Amino acid sequence: MIRFLKPILRKTILLFDENRHNIGRVPLRVARELVGTKHAKVIQNNPTIIGLKQFSRSSCKSNGNAVANNPIKNLINVASLFTAKSPYRRLHNTVLFKFLNNRLCVTATDLESYFVGSLESGNECNFACDGINAVCINSDSLKRLFSSHDRITNVKILGGNKPGLQIGSFFIEGSPADEFPQIVLPKGNQYSCTIDDIVTGLAFVGTAKSTNRNNEVLSGIYFDIKQGQLVCTDGSRLHMASINGQRNSDKSAIVPSALLKVARWLSGSVTLVEHKNNESMQTDAIFTLNIPGCVHCAARYRSIDGQFPRYQEVIPKSFASKFVANTKELHQVLVNAQMAARANNDQESVICEFTDEELKVTMKYLGNIVYRGAVRGQYSGPDHVGQININYLVDVVQAIPDELMEISLQKASNEAWTIRCNLGFVAIVMPLEINPTEA
Repeated sequence: MIRFLKPILRKTILLFDENRHNIGRVPLRVARELVGTKHAKVIQNNPTIIGLKQFSRSSCKSNGNAVANNPIKNLINVASLFTAKSPYRRLHNTVLFKFLNNRLCVTATDLESYFVGSLESGNECNFACDGINAVCINSDSLKRLFSSHDRITNVKILGGNKPGLQIGSFFIEGSPADEFPQIVLPKGNQYSCTIDDIVTGLAFVGTAKSTNRNNEVLSGIYFDIKQGQLVCTDGSRLHMASINGQRNSDKSAIVPSALLKVARWLSGSVTLVEHKNNESMQTDAIFTLNIPGCVHCAARYRSIDGQFPRYQEVIPKSFASKFVANTKELHQVLVNAQMAARANNDQESVICEFTDEELKVTMKYLGNIVYRGAVRGQYSGPDHVGQININYLVDVVQAIPDELMEISLQKASNEAWTIRCNLGFVAIVMPLEINPTEA
């Protein structure tokens, strides 16, 4: 029997999904059933919260609709990520299908990014055309079809009064291919490099990108090939991942964060194309994609104009203390603190107290402790108490792909925290001002 300490008289229990989002309350008997069947667990020291167990430290959380055993669906799902979603740009919300040389070519663009990929006719996929060899199909119509059909292998482009696409036994009406936006891909000097494990690097830095659309520079991902770093910052925190691989260029580019949508398929091959645009130099970034069952897949992004901040200048050079702990253990404690915060009016700051061989994590609400946890580790330096954004800490720790992580602290409690691991991942997080009544 599940024992609830304080909320035994309550009629409902707060429930969180696997992404730690509040999805409402459930009756007490349902909460007991969830815990009894091991689909959820009671968070210690805050028994009013039930949390689903999937606390994963994942790599890049990209579009997960593609399936390895259906190349057609793979290709169309990725292409749809490059279409414009605005209702005022309906022509850009289409995917161009073209049958050429026994190959089905798929193209999509929102005029700021561009995708092209192909499928070769064979045992798993068969293509044909009747009357015309190219047609435009609405991206939303394609997604609705494929959401309910996983295994489709036959594609036929049909002409006539109503051009369209026959996929299996289904017909989707389309529009003539000449309505597809005319895209001129500029040519210029090309600089290539290969980034090993680019997916993990983007997963780490991507969480620190700015969500302010009016500041495009901070909303993008900085490919600093010269310094060998991938960088993102929103002004309050900064994430860096070392570029390991073959760097044949000293160029840099700020790539739109839309790249994260296709991060799981990136091969690590990057080509920067430098060309003139209205008498000024513009750089485009071309990424090779490995989409299961597809060939010649590439994504091209127009880089963001502007100067990225001099991020190297904000990295602390000296430290007063250091704490080394197991990443999984620290992640679990921080997630529990984060969930306690969301159950209590979304309070974001958490109190972290570093003492001999231990980090104490305390979450308070209206002066009362709603969660307290501790992580054992190796600590060197004087005792340190700091207050920091719990969401920032969780973002860092859940994306570090290493068993151990290090938190380096400066002298004052209001100075930046430096979090790193042995694989070249570094995060700089600014703490919050400590309220004496909360410490």
